[in-house]
Amino acid sequence: MVSSLRVLALSECELASANQSLPHLNLTKHERLDLSLNLFNHTVASCWFWGLTTSLKYLSVSAILSGQIPDALAAMTSLQVLDFSGFRNSVTVPPYLLRNLCSLEILNLELSLASGNMTQFLESLQQNCSSHKKIRQLNLADNFINGTLPTGMSRFINLVTLQLQNNKITGLLPLEISMLTNLTVMELSSNDLHGAITEEHFAGLHNLRTIDLSYNQLEIAVGPEWLP
Repeated sequence: MVSSLRVLALSECELASANQSLPHLNLTKHERLDLSLNLFNHTVASCWFWGLTTSLKYLSVSAILSGQIPDALAAMTSLQVLDFSGFRNSVTVPPYLLRNLCSLEILNLELSLASGNMTQFLESLQQNCSSHKKIRQLNLADNFINGTLPTGMSRFINLVTLQLQNNKITGLLPLEISMLTNLTVMELSSNDLHGAITEEHFAGLHNLRTIDLSYNQLEIAVGPEWLP
């Protein structure tokens, strides 16, 4: 009932659950909620914080949760940071829930997904809102995501870190990735990517500092005089 509360930080508090029934939830100005590194072990849909749909900008939850994230996520249109990392591969996030998150800058679902399709995830982030170009950090590493990298990745022009390692991504690395001129970290190791990586892939990546393409079926095809 503390309607003026803006920040609630309860990380590493050994909380046993987040599925309490709170019928009078009145946190109308709440902007930041950190429930990371607690002891939750129940379905993600039963969590009380899904009632915070209007003003929440930061949501971080890491615990042993399961099941499908509810449609309430789609109404959290003010979210700038969504961190559901570390669920031990037991949560499902329907891609359509991401379409209206137009303010999203950081999406971290590392070690959290039971399944998913990379093409659907990235295309959903591109739909409805041109401001999806705001995304700076995208971490979908260590999941069971299949599918390919769409050519539309070039729309994420503000992307700084791209972490997709340890998934089941197939197909080619699209040439459009060279348009991510702000990219500093690209982690694509341990997937099923194939084809050739050429100088064209790196043409616009002037800020790239870290790249990992290991454990794929890729050919690095650059000229002997090429300077990265």
